[in-house]
Amino acid sequence: MSQSDKMDGWLDMLRSTYNWSLADRIAQYNQQFIQGDYCDIRTKAEACSLTCFVSKNGASGEPWKDAKTDKDGKLKNPRRSAGDIQITALPYLKKARPWFAEIDSTVLQQNVKRLDTAYKNFFEGRGFPKFKNRSTWGLRETCCLTAKRPEDEPVRSWGFPK
Repeated sequence: MSQSDKMDGWLDMLRSTYNWSLADRIAQYNQQFIQGDYCDIRTKAEACSLTCFVSKNGASGEPWKDAKTDKDGKLKNPRRSAGDIQITALPYLKKARPWFAEIDSTVLQQNVKRLDTAYKNFFEGRGFPKFKNRSTWGLRETCCLTAKRPEDEPVRSWGFPK
């Protein structure tokens, strides 16, 4: 298997996890939409189900973690974000689908954080995150410092399309 084929396989797996994570959040939001926003009685804070899971039977994991106290003795909010829940589920993904073990866990975690950034941009008014296909997902060739790259000059960097 060539290096190019291996990279293409990794990109397909990363794209599929991104799309699955997005579908998971949309499904969870649709489950919670009927119930409306959630209000925590103790803190009197209102939470929208797009930003955090509030259902005990969340689509991809347990939404609560053990309550801890900070330096001042105040209780920290035990609710986990959607990204935290999906990152916690990644080891189970690797066990269920062994071919995902080829991809480093940090790369998979960054992939979920990329979706978190897309949601952050959505809340800032830049549009809802979109499902990715092969043409909108993958590596692109970028050349640093020069506007035009001669054919014999090597590629200096690789990056994801914006």
